[in-house]
Amino acid sequence: MNACTCVTEIQSLTVTSVHSILQCHLDGQQITETTTQHKLPAHSNVRGASYYADHEGHLK
Repeated sequence: MNACTCVTEIQSLTVTSVHSILQCHLDGQQITETTTQHKLPAHSNVRGASYYADHEGHLK
């Protein structure tokens, strides 16, 4: 059960990942809570999505 939780957290839903976690006994380790990334403050040097979009609105 913990192996399934592990592969879900690392977003690698493959048999290989489950096998590796079980083989390395990582399923028995304590699962730590992930930290939430907070929104960064506005900054004049940060480019938004519109900067990277072409004239049709698709990302370059």
